Amino acid sequence: MNALSQDSFQQMCDQVSAVVDAVQYERMRWARDVGPRLAEMVTMTLASIEGRIDLEFSEEQSTTEIKRFILKVHGVRVIGLTLWIEDGQAHMQPVEIDRSRYLLSAKGTLSVELDGLNAEWIAQALRTAFGLIEAREEPKAVAPPPTAAPAKQAAAVRTQTLRAG
Repeated sequence: MNALSQDSFQQMCDQVSAVVDAVQYERMRWARDVGPRLAEMVTMTLASIEGRIDLEFSEEQSTTEIKRFILKVHGVRVIGLTLWIEDGQAHMQPVEIDRSRYLLSAKGTLSVELDGLNAEWIAQALRTAFGLIEAREEPKAVAPPPTAAPAKQAAAVRTQTLRAG
């Protein structure tokens, strides 16, 4: 069989498989077609910061279909990064996380057709995601209102000190 005939035969096999058991077919198709591309996407994402001792991706709460990472910079949790493949597209979504002092200036998903999924796209998507990171505003310290005049406060401190001694 030539390549074209083999491809159409494989498509016919897929069609029969889907007719007989759509759930089993979808699992098989995901394992054959989508799973390896998601693994490739994860590998490229991790490789993009290889050699950077200041950056780390820590995998947390991933599933087979969705990979979730925490970006740590100098050991500090900064943002989350969710990776998945759906409807012929690869998706990367930066997300705000608990216990982080950082926000995202915009929210959204970065997507590319599977044919365009490569190290260059991963690097560009990460550049975009990293560019959205900004520090949370720390609450401004507010001085407590005075409770007594300074002379009375000093006398109270001296009195307490004398009593403690």
